[in-house]
Amino acid sequence: MRISSLFTTRFFLLALSGSLTALCFPSLNIPWLIFVCLTPFFWEIWREKGIKKGFYSGFIWGLFFFSTLNYWLIICIHTYGGLPLLVTFGVFALLVLYLSLFSAVFALCSSFLFAPLRSNNLKLSSQVLLFSFALLAASSALWVLIAEELRGSLFSGYPWGALGYSLAENLPQAQLASIFSVYGLSFFILFLNGLFFLSFLFYQKRGVWKPSSPILPFLPLLLALLLLISNQIWGTEQMEKLYKAIATSPKVPVALLQGNISQDEKWSKE
Repeated sequence: MRISSLFTTRFFLLALSGSLTALCFPSLNIPWLIFVCLTPFFWEIWREKGIKKGFYSGFIWGLFFFSTLNYWLIICIHTYGGLPLLVTFGVFALLVLYLSLFSAVFALCSSFLFAPLRSNNLKLSSQVLLFSFALLAASSALWVLIAEELRGSLFSGYPWGALGYSLAENLPQAQLASIFSVYGLSFFILFLNGLFFLSFLFYQKRGVWKPSSPILPFLPLLLALLLLISNQIWGTEQMEKLYKAIATSPKVPVALLQGNISQDEKWSKE
């Protein structure tokens, strides 16, 4: 791929999606953005045909996501690790390149999954809609398997940045983790973003795919909103039950002491 072809609309969409996804994590934590900021990522995965282009999409997205999310490592490595600044940036760049391989492999696999949705001969029907949902669920599962489980375990692992952690301060939505763990939250986030992508795709293709009903292109959007609202209501109810249990439980006095030692002194050789 030529250097001149890198800086295109696709590049900037991927860069924007990766950067915004990182901004959804504490402490920046932009509320609710996590449910839509991956939609451009899905769009670019669908558009890219072939091994190289699919891999490229995930790799560029990963570069911006992991570099934005893990910026603090530069401070830690340089300040507390004692490495020269130039070496610190080199180590950080190698880590980001390595982590981006996982999102690249995910995008490559998902590009193959979405291949049937690139055909101009489709007729948008309820069967195609259900098939698209199945492809989306498979893609979301691939993300959890490759970009989070494998990344968190291979070569001792680097689990930092699982998408589910972005809901740490969105407590009603995060209650889903009590059943499906943080990886279930990641699946939920990917699936919702994918539904927004499908609705946009179906609307864009409505003139070619000739939907059997005018409401079909909007069904993924309606399903996404239904899932969001339902999870919000259920999560709020779960929290109310917890608060009631806390209010009626016996109280036990505890004390917590925190050492007043700065990080500089902890890492000092003296």
